[in-house]
Amino acid sequence: MHSKTTLLFFTLLLSCILGRLKAQDIHFSMADANPLLLNPALSGMYRPDWRAAVQYRSQWQTVPVQYRTIMANYDTKLIQQNNNMLSAGLLLAQDKAGDAGLSWTQVGVRVSAAHMLNPKHALSVGFSVDAVQRKFDVSGLKFFNQWNGDNYDPNLPNKEDTNNASKVRPSVAVGTNWHYEAGSSSRTTIDAGIAMAHLNRPAVHFQNFTPSNLAPRWSLYTFSTLQNTEKIDYIVSAYAQRLKTATEIVLGGGVRYWLSDQTSIKTTLSGRIGDALIPAIQVQQNQWTVGVSYDVNLSGFKVATGRRGGFEVVLLYTPLSVKPIKDLKGCPIF
Repeated sequence: MHSKTTLLFFTLLLSCILGRLKAQDIHFSMADANPLLLNPALSGMYRPDWRAAVQYRSQWQTVPVQYRTIMANYDTKLIQQNNNMLSAGLLLAQDKAGDAGLSWTQVGVRVSAAHMLNPKHALSVGFSVDAVQRKFDVSGLKFFNQWNGDNYDPNLPNKEDTNNASKVRPSVAVGTNWHYEAGSSSRTTIDAGIAMAHLNRPAVHFQNFTPSNLAPRWSLYTFSTLQNTEKIDYIVSAYAQRLKTATEIVLGGGVRYWLSDQTSIKTTLSGRIGDALIPAIQVQQNQWTVGVSYDVNLSGFKVATGRRGGFEVVLLYTPLSVKPIKDLKGCPIF
């Protein structure tokens, strides 16, 4: 009862703070599958010794400006002593859009320190440093100077003074996370936290362009699994991200059903406020988890998209299989 009350309070708090905002930031719909992108404090906050994931998203296939995003991450527990834990992770992400292939690339490390407050609660803080860069390719564009008087000639110089890449800059992020496990024979867990990326406001402009510094991006979230019966868990999630005036808010829920000791199916339905409805399914078999989601566009942009938003797939590997349901025991959070 205590865990459900805490979850409800945090979800209502999130809705009250950000419920009136309807824009969105760059995102993955299955945010719970890429915790290192959301908050560096989530590094190491799981049972296995390490984990690795690859995630891909393709958005707006029916419009000229398409977005493709790919991310890979790995994190591991470095030191576990008494009630303390030190973890680290690596992340690689790239987003590309449009005929000019405008891209955002970031590569970096995450470090988190966690302290177990008691057998059910743990608090972690995290820090990350990424190398970030924006880039584009003008070879896919057409310019007025390539008009020879009769038609377009791609062999003519475009005479544009452009530098197709911004300088590589460091981007710093910080965050904190609260982790709860009911213990005993329960699979109930809750994670809730807040993070701020681009804390140092990295410059991301191109040469000869007006100087531009990236504003901090705030993230606020809660992800929960609430065991109901021996084979059924309820899933509840809520998260929001804000970058200047661009904001996304996603609220969702679902069910995980255990087919056997090592196999489960999780189905969820989420909604990105003012933008999309997101059905998703994740299948876990031993150490492997495969997830697929699809955005059904509901915003005014549906005129161009035909409601076809974005397809997303994730592949997750954890080296230790989940404990059989009947053998679950109370043990340390870490």
